[in-house]
Amino acid sequence: MKSVSWNASGSFLATRSRDKTVWIWEVMPGNEFECASVLQGHTQDVKMVKWHPTVDVLFSCSYDNTVKVLFYG
Repeated sequence: MKSVSWNASGSFLATRSRDKTVWIWEVMPGNEFECASVLQGHTQDVKMVKWHPTVDVLFSCSYDNTVKVLFYG
């Protein structure tokens, strides 16, 4: 895991990795985390993940010079 980003409500955490994937984790009771999604689509390592500050929209950018937008929830 290289970086993380919380959504506005704090119920989801997005992480990025050097394996070209973005993982979305759901926060469960007792501060447990459950993998909700593994997103693939970038052809090179993901540089950064960032949630929109007010709605559940996730942005990811990659060394493949693309930005992906996911409307989540």
